[in-house]
Amino acid sequence: MLAAIKFAGVFIAALWLGGSIFFTFVAAPAFFSDPDITRLLPAPYNGEIAQEMLKRFYVFHYVCGVLAILHLGFDWIYTGKTMQKLNLWLVLGVFGMALVAGKWMHPKLYEQHKIKYSEQYGVKNISPELKEAAPRSFSTWHGISQSANLLMLLALCGYLWQMMHPKEGPKYLGSGKFNIDKGY
Repeated sequence: MLAAIKFAGVFIAALWLGGSIFFTFVAAPAFFSDPDITRLLPAPYNGEIAQEMLKRFYVFHYVCGVLAILHLGFDWIYTGKTMQKLNLWLVLGVFGMALVAGKWMHPKLYEQHKIKYSEQYGVKNISPELKEAAPRSFSTWHGISQSANLLMLLALCGYLWQMMHPKEGPKYLGSGKFNIDKGY
């Protein structure tokens, strides 16, 4: 059973990191750099589809985050080992950043994209000031989003490393004794 618990932890971490790397470096850039795709889906429509894919990417993060939290909790309770704070902070950090990105940053990017391309979308009643500020605002939010994504990728690398090299702690400390270590 202990091998299965370890395998589950490594599998979840590898899936989370692998999916994030694939989306960041393969799937998302294809909408803007592949000549065949940009010919079929010129701006703003390539951005619209990328935004829809981002929604699913955040759901992927939420699912992986919940699975990782459940795994850490199960490992802690079942084995009685001391829970490593670093693992918990890495998972909660990435999960929290995904929630912020998906629920707060992504809607801002979506809104600025609609304003930036309001003529193509047939959106009326956009003030000239908003129309002029939209490209700069979109670029700023996109940069923040990409920086957060890079930070999440680095944290996921650390989490996978931690799952592959667990700190051995005491096992079966007795019923009801849950431990969180003092150090990292």
